[in-house]
Amino acid sequence: MIKIDFSEEEIEALKHERFYHPHPRVQRKMEALLLKSQKTPHEQICQIAGISANTLRSYLRAYVDGGIDKLKEINFYRQKSELVAHKKTKVMKHLKFGICQFDRLTVNPNISSARMYNKPMVLNH
Repeated sequence: MIKIDFSEEEIEALKHERFYHPHPRVQRKMEALLLKSQKTPHEQICQIAGISANTLRSYLRAYVDGGIDKLKEINFYRQKSELVAHKKTKVMKHLKFGICQFDRLTVNPNISSARMYNKPMVLNH
């Protein structure tokens, strides 16, 4: 069993992050550590939080190594899609086109806004 002493400030931070952190995995980590701070047995913590004993030990080690900030890290594998590079290229192309259009529109302040927006936009593919 891993022995950890929690300060009142840490317990309050765990209570807060348990509900208000935006990621549910981090909320689960905070709940497990909060139960640990209340001297709940590991077996019961695993049952309440719905985690394995190995997962609980990894949470406890992370807390010992880096505190609450370490628990906020979300490290899980995500396969990279081949579309990421394609999407990035397309977005950059559209951003560049938009900037060019903006520059063209701001060069001549005498053009009315109605004329600027009624012009057909041509995309170069």
